[in-house]
Amino acid sequence: MKPFLNSIGTLIGIILIMLVIFLSGTPQGREIWNDYVASLREVDEHNYENQVLVENEARLRIVAYNSAVLQYEELNTQCISTENSVTCSQASAKRITANNLAIQYNEYLLLNSHVWAENIPSNIDVELKLIPLE
Repeated sequence: MKPFLNSIGTLIGIILIMLVIFLSGTPQGREIWNDYVASLREVDEHNYENQVLVENEARLRIVAYNSAVLQYEELNTQCISTENSVTCSQASAKRITANNLAIQYNEYLLLNSHVWAENIPSNIDVELKLIPLE
């Protein structure tokens, strides 16, 4: 049994040595190796481009959410001070808009969480909070 294992080990060693010689010493081997390395670079470039797109979309959604929250807070303050029904309905509409944006953003991050591999940039919120009904 031991001579058989030695011969298998020797055979695998010879095959690996021949593979290294082929990949480094022949034009066809260099072409195969260069194609492999180029395909790895393409994957890396695609991943980077995808990450940039996802980050930019996340930032845009954060800006839209923050804008809706600020508008809601302003309208809600006016609603409380004046008790105007139009202002109160506008505030309610802005609260709904902000909550919809938060839900969409949170789902977007869940769908694209693989892009960051648990390393989300510091200027991108992990989750946007819903505005509670007052």
